[in-house]
Amino acid sequence: MKARQSISYLVLFGVMVVATTGCKSFVRKPVQKELPPGTPQYLLSMKGEGWGTGVDVRGEYKQDMRIDDVLEEHDLKRKFKNMDIQIIRRVPESGQFVKMPVIYKAADRAVKPEQDYAIHPNDQIIVKQVINTMLDRFIDQIAPNTPR
Repeated sequence: MKARQSISYLVLFGVMVVATTGCKSFVRKPVQKELPPGTPQYLLSMKGEGWGTGVDVRGEYKQDMRIDDVLEEHDLKRKFKNMDIQIIRRVPESGQFVKMPVIYKAADRAVKPEQDYAIHPNDQIIVKQVINTMLDRFIDQIAPNTPR
């Protein structure tokens, strides 16, 4: 009887751990699709839990494509509950690079409309998974802006 009770507690504990921390080991890394030569492209750099240094994938640029479209196309809204997003774009006139931060609202599962920037060919979109556990939220309440 005690063995059954111990196993039940162990299973319950395992379910609680997965529910509170998320189980990212089941998330597959994206695979590069073959693009015809000369196809306008953007570079999507993703860093997810358990992915090591990250994954770079070239995506096909489409007319009127926006950040939210890129997230949908690569299924990142499902893979990452919360994320930091940044666009790096080269300004043709000066050759300088511009970084444009994008705020993703996890509660709405969408990019803020005023930051749903249009994608240009050769843009680099950097998406980093943000792990936001119960402990993170607790620390944010006690000591906001604490680096982790």
